[in-house]
Amino acid sequence: MPSSVINHYSYDAEAKTLKITFVTGTIYV
Repeated sequence: MPSSVINHYSYDAEAKTLKITFVTGTIYV
């Protein structure tokens, strides 16, 4: 698997986590 694919996957996973955290924080605030 090319490293570019791995980097893209890692970035996508991080972005989802940040998005979930942001949305959850907004709901509870």
